[in-house]
Amino acid sequence: MINSSKELFEQKFNQSPTATSFASGRINLIGDHTDYNYGLVMPTPLSLGIEVSITPSNTLLIEGETELFKESVRSINAPVDGSWLDFVTGAINVFYEEFPNSSKILKKGIKLAITSNLPANAGLSSSASLEISLLRAINKIENQDLDNCKLAKLAQKIEHNFIGTMC
Repeated sequence: MINSSKELFEQKFNQSPTATSFASGRINLIGDHTDYNYGLVMPTPLSLGIEVSITPSNTLLIEGETELFKESVRSINAPVDGSWLDFVTGAINVFYEEFPNSSKILKKGIKLAITSNLPANAGLSSSASLEISLLRAINKIENQDLDNCKLAKLAQKIEHNFIGTMC
């Protein structure tokens, strides 16, 4: 049984990841679906979440492995297609829009593995957890200093511009 994205990554790609990151899910105690309508919310983090392990590659591909969805590979420059790789495309593009002078090493390709103990489609912010985990891992590779507020704003851009959810 695989316990971490790092284990899954090493099993799939026969190498260690460059960066591993975790982001918890959350539950709104009050105010569910009012946050993006400027209403009051009272969220609390969960111990459940999503872990991502990544490394740059020179393949011009996104090569993804996860127990959540089927394994996927596509061009780093492919348009969004409704698959879970849209989150990866979104994270890479939003990050590099924010930091145009960074190395952009992940624009040449990325290998990643994702594990989760957070149920999808249960109202526990699984997409936000995935986005934050991806952005934190990219942030580690690019040696930027993003705070949690900035990470949240970038994750929202992923939702708006790549996933199509106006959250």
